[in-house]
Amino acid sequence: MEDVEKVLGFVKELERLKDAERTAWTGNGRRESVAEHTFRLALFAFALAEDFPGIQMDRVILMCLVHDLGEAYAGDISAVVGEDREKKLQRERLAIEKLTVGLPELRSKILSLWEEYNRGNPAKLCWLKRWIKWKRSCSTIREKTRPALTINLFCRTEKDWQAGIRF
Repeated sequence: MEDVEKVLGFVKELERLKDAERTAWTGNGRRESVAEHTFRLALFAFALAEDFPGIQMDRVILMCLVHDLGEAYAGDISAVVGEDREKKLQRERLAIEKLTVGLPELRSKILSLWEEYNRGNPAKLCWLKRWIKWKRSCSTIREKTRPALTINLFCRTEKDWQAGIRF
């Protein structure tokens, strides 16, 4: 069991995600925070859970919650910048380790989810990564009228993935 004081310190540090701006924009034309992005993504997964019966959506929702934790210290790097993936992952991992100092059980759980997300199990994550890319393209364009989101944007099963649906 983790020390309650250290868990409270961890939660306090998560406040940084509210202030960490992403390289994406909201529909109102302001920069989106990492916390806003994470919250919306997790609720999106929750809302679609029944549409993906073969996928452990509880685990996907947890991945949504941890996938950008490293940005609390590492900051958001736009995909357009094209930073070396291994350097980015190393920086984010160090940030997660900093966030979870003194919380070995929590660190282990978070890093396991974060690593699984970054390995990219196609059947579990193709819709998630496609959603992030769709959101990023909408934000980059900064149009007042957003493209209509349809479920056809997302591959629903491993069969879809194997059939060649890619993001």
